[in-house]
Amino acid sequence: MCTSCVGRVVEIDAGDGAAVVDTDGGRVRASLVMLDLEGRTPTVGDWVLMHTGFAVDVVDEEVALEEQAFGRRVRAASEEAADG
Repeated sequence: MCTSCVGRVVEIDAGDGAAVVDTDGGRVRASLVMLDLEGRTPTVGDWVLMHTGFAVDVVDEEVALEEQAFGRRVRAASEEAADG
């Protein structure tokens, strides 16, 4: 199964073409190369959809917050199933 997640760009390292992205409390590095090639480089504060270490889309805040809420529900259900 393939999964993706959304996060907010908090830092951009122009030297290596990557961003530090806050993913609902965690921070990960995501390559911006795919978005750069499409001329859609995000800026600090933008929300991005990430997959396998790459930012693959810039998304609206409303969509991003809905996706984060969905992810929280999935994690909670998974933890509940593991405990039960």
